[in-house]
Amino acid sequence: MIAKTKMYIFFPLLVLWAIVMATLLGGAPTETASAQANPTLVTPQSTVLTRTRTPTLTPTPTRTGGICAPAVLVAAPFAYNGAGTRCFRIAQMSAFNSWNLSALSINGVNFTNMYVTNPSLFPPKINGSWYITYVSDVSWGHFEAQP
Repeated sequence: MIAKTKMYIFFPLLVLWAIVMATLLGGAPTETASAQANPTLVTPQSTVLTRTRTPTLTPTPTRTGGICAPAVLVAAPFAYNGAGTRCFRIAQMSAFNSWNLSALSINGVNFTNMYVTNPSLFPPKINGSWYITYVSDVSWGHFEAQP
């Protein structure tokens, strides 16, 4: 008798919980059973969501022109924030990072909005330095060179 009483109390609470969750979530997606490389998710609204693989980005610099002038001589560690077009010259750095820029080139090679920590990816120095062309349309544009 006690088991039936617990069942009568538990079952309506379970149904109520399921209704509330379905209302809040708009129906929970269920995964289809398949041996596909990209599993498909189907929701009660007949929307099909397909999982895709996101490619890994690797820096592949491209030529964008020559060096900039006149260059302001700077030394690492160095950081610059702001809008505008600037030209910097730096002799030593081991890594650099930039974000929210329209363009960033080092010795004419495009590195816009990249974080590069491997000096073997840097272009060759010109006259013992790297010439950095910085272009940002927003005040929160950023470039930094690390020693």
